[in-house]
Amino acid sequence: MRRPPAPPSPSPPPPPPLLLAALAVALAAAATVAAALEPAGECGVPLGMEENRIPDSAISASSSYEEKSVGPQNAR
Repeated sequence: MRRPPAPPSPSPPPPPPLLLAALAVALAAAATVAAALEPAGECGVPLGMEENRIPDSAISASSSYEEKSVGPQNAR
């Protein structure tokens, strides 16, 4: 005598929406951190300090070791 086939096992319940949302946020945060940690590469173009394209009035410093030799007025 043959046995009847076993009933199919029930499928697992779908994950809760809050879990999916938390996973999406975690993946987005990880991607953001990974992008921020990638090296930007070397800068091969002058930024304007040597050519005086950045005026002295745009340069500031909050402190310096010795005002006379390494103060903000000597930033260039």
